Amino acid sequence: MTHGMDQEKVKRYGNLFGTIDFVLDENLSTERIRNKKSDTVVGNFEIAGKSYSITLAELDRIIETAEAAKSTFYKSYSMGRYNR
Repeated sequence: MTHGMDQEKVKRYGNLFGTIDFVLDENLSTERIRNKKSDTVVGNFEIAGKSYSITLAELDRIIETAEAAKSTFYKSYSMGRYNR
């Protein structure tokens, strides 16, 4: 929740900034962790008041998508797309 955060950060970084969180599943199987199974549900990814059970593979995909989005933005910017 953003109400417990520095409101200057919320204004600066966006309304969703303070709503992004991850809650680790405390009941994970030791065997599954040791085997590093990609389909292991590791916890809940939370954003904007919604919670999603998430696997290791899904966490990797979120990271890949976010990195690709940032890269696309910076490439577009360097090509002058936003110079209007």
